[in-house]
Amino acid sequence: MTRALMAVAVVVVLIVVVVVGVVLARAPQAVKPGAEIKKLGLFLGSWNVEGELKPGNGYGVPAGKVPNASYTIKCDTSTDGKNWSPSFEGKATKSRS
Repeated sequence: MTRALMAVAVVVVLIVVVVVGVVLARAPQAVKPGAEIKKLGLFLGSWNVEGELKPGNGYGVPAGKVPNASYTIKCDTSTDGKNWSPSFEGKATKSRS
């Protein structure tokens, strides 16, 4: 091979190596949450829950507010929006009849 042809071959190899390196070095794109996950945003925040039994509840207890039952539910999401973390705080005691 002539000297000029070798120089062209070296340049072509270097260009291929650089292009492949750039393609492989690109950071992967973060996956965005889908529409279904975005709809769950309604549940983000803090919720206070208290118990109440309706007439004919099937538990054999009278209707009305359940004494000593109170909960706080907090739902947060990670910074990327892919992970949810609900936490529950509260108390519930069994009433004796």
